[in-house]
Parts: sequence; C-alpha cells; structure tokens
Amino acid sequence: MMKKKKEFKMEYLENWPVHYYELDDSGLRLQCINEYLNQHPDSQDDMRRLEIYQHRFGTGLSTQDKYYYAWVMLKSVSQSTVIFNRSHREKDIRKYMIDLGVLSAKTDQFQKQEWENFAVSFIRDALKGSSYGSMLMGLGKVSERDKAFRIANDIRTVTISLPREICLEKEAQPLYDIFAKAFAEAVEDGEDILRLAR
Repeated sequence: MMKKKKEFKMEYLENWPVHYYELDDSGLRLQCINEYLNQHPDSQDDMRRLEIYQHRFGTGLSTQDKYYYAWVMLKSVSQSTVIFNRSHREKDIRKYMIDLGVLSAKTDQFQKQEWENFAVSFIRDALKGSSYGSMLMGLGKVSERDKAFRIANDIRTVTISLPREICLEKEAQPLYDIFAKAFAEAVEDGEDILRLAR
C-alpha cells in the first residue's frame, strides 16, 4: 500500500519553523516556506531557509535530495582505488562536499538546521531499512548492533576521512557533529559505537 501523502495545513506554520524541519516531504516543506514568506515577505531568515532548500532540492519540478545523492556518491568514492585516480578522486570529493553544503559561503544556524533534518531522516531510514542490514549477496541479515556499526562507519568516512583527504576537516566538522548527535540519540550506545567505528 502506498504511503498517503501529507497535505499542507496552516498549522504547520505555527511555532515556526519547528514543523518545517520536522517534515520529510520536500514538496510539503516548500509549500510551507513559500506560504510563510507570502505572509512575511521581509523575513531575511526565511529567504535564507529558501536558499538552502533550493540548494538541496533544486528549483524545478524535480525534488531529488542532493544531500542524499552526494552522501551515496561519497561512499562510492571511498571505495574507489586511490593510487591511480587521486586527482579525479579529490575533484569528486570536493564536488560532493559542495553539494552537501560543506563548502557553502557560510555555515550558519540555518545550514545546520537543514543538516539536522537530513541527519535525523537519514539515520532513521538507515536503521529501519535493509541496505545496512543485509549480508553479502543479500544472504541473511546482520545484527542490529552490526547494522549500527555500518552506519557509524559511513558517518565517519563521509564526514571525517574523505574531507581529510582534501584538507576540509574544519569545514566538515559541523556536519560530523550534527550526525554524531543524531546517531547518539537514535542508537543505544551510539556514542560508543561511533567512537569505535573506522
């Protein structure tokens, strides 16, 4: 059965912007921020929120999550051979770090709030889904703890190891901090698992 799509409600604008960051539906989030800007056209904060939304989801009809795509591509880059493709690898890492917002002009509270939205939904879906829980060739399943370790490994790879390769540790640190907090809140012994991850 298909999941019923949520429809816009004016109550989403109450206690703004709490509900905006709680929503997963990108189209619904866009409706919310556009409606709020219609009511508050001079809100510089929400013009900034819209700017970040458009960087993540684009401005056209497509609502592909650029953060998620960049994350998946960075995982792919981490598995590629370093010796023969170093220049291409570094170029790819930088490109996807830009897509993730790590190299945006400013890492302000609004950028961090968007990362929090991404981190919470990514970790929740990873824990509930099967991609981190399947064994080689899809034969069998790993334990919940092993699944958590796999997710933690990817968090460290994408937000620490890869940025270090192109000297972006400082720029990527806020993203790691946000993912670490979300992971610790979602997973039992999350802090310990993340500390032991490679």
